[in-house]
Amino acid sequence: MAYHHTMLCVLSLIVLANAMMADLSVHVDDPCENYTVLDEPWRATNYNDPLNKCDRDVPWSGWYRLMYNGQNIRMPEYCVPVRTCGTVAPLWMDGAHPGLQDGIVTRDICRSNYLGCCSERQTPIQVKACPGNFYVYQLVPPKGCNYAYCADVNTISMDVGAIAPTAPVFDPCTKYSVLDEPWRATNNTDSLNKFDGHVMWYGWYRMMFYGKNIRMPESCVWRGCGAALPLWINETHPGPQDGIVTRYICEDCGSDGCSGRQPPIQVKACPGNFYVYRFVPPKFGSSAYCADVKTISTATDTIPPNTIVPDFDPCFDYTVLDEPWRATNYTANLNHCDRDVPWRGWYRLMYNGQNIRMPDSCVPWGRCGTAGTLWMAGTHPGLQDGIVTRDICKSEGPLCCSEKLPPIQVKACPGNFYVYQLVRPKGCNHAYCADVKTISMDISPTAPVVDPCNKYRILDEPWRATNNSKPLNKCDKDDIFYGWYRMMYNGQNIRIPESCVTWGCGVALELWINGTHPRLQDGIVTRNICEDCGPKGCKKEQDPIQVKACPGNFYVYQLVPPVSCSGGYCIDVNTISMATDTIPPKLPTVPVFDPCLDYSVLDEPWRATNYTENVKHCDKYVRWRGWYRFLYNGQNIRIPEYCVPGGCGTTVPLWLNGAHPRLEEGIVKRDICSARSVDNCCPGSRTIQVKACPGNFYVYELASVWNCDYAYCIDVNTISIVASTTPAAVPTSTDVSTISVAEPTLTASVDPCHNLHCTEDEVCGEVRGIYGCLCKDNHHRSNPESFGLVATCHNSSGWISLSRCLLFEAGFSAQVLHLNNPDCKGTVQDGRVEFHFNNDDQKCGTQLKANKTHFIYENSIQGKADSADGHIISRERLLNLQFVCEYPLKKSGSMDMAVHALTSITHLKLPSGKGTYQIRMIPYEDADFTQLFSGAVAETSDEKIYISVDVDGVDSRQFSSVLDLCWATPTNNSASSITWSLITKQCANPEDGTVEVLRNGVSTSSRFSFRMFTFDGHSPQLYLHCSLHLCLLEGSSCAPNCKSGYQLRVRRSADKKDTTTVSFGPLSFRSGKTDVVDVMAAQAKRYRPKV
Repeated sequence: MAYHHTMLCVLSLIVLANAMMADLSVHVDDPCENYTVLDEPWRATNYNDPLNKCDRDVPWSGWYRLMYNGQNIRMPEYCVPVRTCGTVAPLWMDGAHPGLQDGIVTRDICRSNYLGCCSERQTPIQVKACPGNFYVYQLVPPKGCNYAYCADVNTISMDVGAIAPTAPVFDPCTKYSVLDEPWRATNNTDSLNKFDGHVMWYGWYRMMFYGKNIRMPESCVWRGCGAALPLWINETHPGPQDGIVTRYICEDCGSDGCSGRQPPIQVKACPGNFYVYRFVPPKFGSSAYCADVKTISTATDTIPPNTIVPDFDPCFDYTVLDEPWRATNYTANLNHCDRDVPWRGWYRLMYNGQNIRMPDSCVPWGRCGTAGTLWMAGTHPGLQDGIVTRDICKSEGPLCCSEKLPPIQVKACPGNFYVYQLVRPKGCNHAYCADVKTISMDISPTAPVVDPCNKYRILDEPWRATNNSKPLNKCDKDDIFYGWYRMMYNGQNIRIPESCVTWGCGVALELWINGTHPRLQDGIVTRNICEDCGPKGCKKEQDPIQVKACPGNFYVYQLVPPVSCSGGYCIDVNTISMATDTIPPKLPTVPVFDPCLDYSVLDEPWRATNYTENVKHCDKYVRWRGWYRFLYNGQNIRIPEYCVPGGCGTTVPLWLNGAHPRLEEGIVKRDICSARSVDNCCPGSRTIQVKACPGNFYVYELASVWNCDYAYCIDVNTISIVASTTPAAVPTSTDVSTISVAEPTLTASVDPCHNLHCTEDEVCGEVRGIYGCLCKDNHHRSNPESFGLVATCHNSSGWISLSRCLLFEAGFSAQVLHLNNPDCKGTVQDGRVEFHFNNDDQKCGTQLKANKTHFIYENSIQGKADSADGHIISRERLLNLQFVCEYPLKKSGSMDMAVHALTSITHLKLPSGKGTYQIRMIPYEDADFTQLFSGAVAETSDEKIYISVDVDGVDSRQFSSVLDLCWATPTNNSASSITWSLITKQCANPEDGTVEVLRNGVSTSSRFSFRMFTFDGHSPQLYLHCSLHLCLLEGSSCAPNCKSGYQLRVRRSADKKDTTTVSFGPLSFRSGKTDVVDVMAAQAKRYRPKV
């Protein structure tokens, strides 16, 4: 088997100990000083019993140092025989270990099995050589189970102890969370409704029982532990000398003790006769970790009295959840859903900046912005209670607690507030409530108070004015980001209107405040937002916003993206006033928000363009708020500016469709494209904001994505050392009396061509006051009457592109063009305006039609040239380009076959603009179609073979495939004169009693089976051939009726004689077969093939 290696350029960063980086005191962790010891003797290359270890389920995190009974050991650099290292398929490193001078390097990992030494390459790992003659490895989960990393016994050496005495080596015995929940006891059989599957486990835990030490049980637990499926350790606990070990977890009791295996955990024995456990979420929600009452002992910790155990305190590490719609008196919009929120860690509930608690009594349904309100079934704890667990109830209809949801953890904090470890509810239309009866002032002495009057973004867009009646197709859903805004109109103050607006604001659905603006003394208030006008004033309510009156006769608004793309926030021209801000005179300007000084760091290596291991990451449910700076293991990195068809830890990577800005450009808008494949780089886009910052990095105001399996990418080709990021004089206080604001740098002129990004075949030019990309004289003008239209069709998808410069010269810009659905707009890629539709989430008004020979997808590109838009040249010119994607219901085809191929594929190549699909024939050994055929059958010809014929590239919801004929030949020639029929007229050959048609005409996968045979006088080999056609479902069955005496009725496509033929072979008997005739004669229902 041939392998294609991709060479990765790894940028090594040499970190000087205790270095100060650009006045930021940035400390980059050295993995030689921050690792977990992995001392598990079963990983040794000479260990072969038992062989049940599996590293796929280990929660790998960070760096690891391999040891063998306290001595240094390395991963092997050579092929390791199968069934060693405690597993069936050992993993070894394909490459030499680095030297001290090499820093961190990347090495491939190979899996040994019976097919070869490197039968499958795993995800690469990182390795570093450390002082003291040892190595550290950044291990990752392998692709399959029964795979485990090896340790080479030939490399065992003494630890020469080069780690400094003060090295911050993590010890979970001194940093853990206490889990004192008596319901986990093995003798608790009263309530079995606890769930650990929904707990956000984070770090290490010490189990206790009313303040006393307790361990997990090491033997089967039948009923108890407060859960339907009790969890226990299927091995003994380690000793203090064993360090951190891995233990498998069993659920319930079975015939051999363990009813089912759960993901393994890590365990360590600690001084003081207790243990710490690194728990992970179990597979099933009804499972819970047990505590064995037989092991209760008094805590006798031997930690010195002056040592502080740095236990995690959620009172100082939480996320603020200030969402007024959670209030128990909020009933406007009931579409909120907490199931889709990526809950992680602890949360503090607030209401417009004030403390608020979860209700601990019944809340009627239809409150808190949702249909199913969630409240806490139990009282809040006191400060002395620490972390407690509380059940969550769902109110629905007349029932206060119609269903109990997974419990949460709660803690009371100094400052009269609470923090909650929230978990994902079971269903949608469920949301956690905030009790308006418990609102109180924040008396926390360290509460960070931020005044939005001093930290906002200016929104000066005159098209929002109430007297602008010309629609501009603007969309605040994509352009408005979470945060505070000050509205202005050509540099003057202006407000959002407080009354109904019709035909204005440059949008189809005008948004206005349904209430009065607050006064200075009112602080931050919440106001409902109305959409358009109705009989009673407000046609429809949107999500509320927050508003504050500021000194200087202006207001700031915490805007949220509207629900509809056609909605936009209005500004009332009747409220225009001069800016008279009362900021102290020594401040030359308002301290305008600079995202280069206020951002969140996003350092997630799985976003890298070269990361292809786990593609299940999803940014859809991330609540993007504010600005983000991307890092890669502490180094600067950017979003890629080119199509990324794979990688980035997801199925559909997101990339920047345009160049990054320069420092002098400030904040700019850029489109984000989704790359579905190489040929489908930008089927949809969103708009984000980007800014270049001093120090050679960028910040991004990211927008929510429109589908799951979409995630933002980072380009490994742009990694750079972190340089200066913020000036040394930047204040950390929010006291405006101490802020010194630098004068803005003004540029003399702006290049109107800079952001157009014209290609080599285009030139920037001005036509009637509008700049755009014109075609150069040597531009290839194919199909100028259709603007160079190029169409590509595949499956139920279509990709259509037009020449941008031809469109611009005719008076049409990319911004005004769309498909039948106006929301399906084009995107610019390499000088072409590209459109895309599919039959899933982007139908775009596509219509499906069919005739006797083809099925056809129809759509059109439409647009209107109107100079009032500010982008277009000519007036009242319409564009309507219709196009179709045609697919033949039948097509002739054949293929050459490799001698030992296990899958046969026929590609149907059609003219440009026509659709394509492919057909595969795959043999299996079992009736479940799970075991691929090995290429030969046993010496008895009674063995049955199962054949699957699959059609890829058509929509299985609209079409099925029908096998018309299937036959066998002794040679690779479908037209051979020697044949044996298996399927005739879409049914089993009545002359062959061993043929069984298992599936035909019900999906795009057809299946049949038959008993193996050979042709007398020929080689013991078979070649299979099938002819099939596609059938349009149209609400009725395409499956043939093969009952005896039934006259086959052929559906729409069968009157055409051309068919699709797919072939496969050879199928052969294993060596040693001698008597073909006798074998065939033994089959009572098998007839000799006819010539």
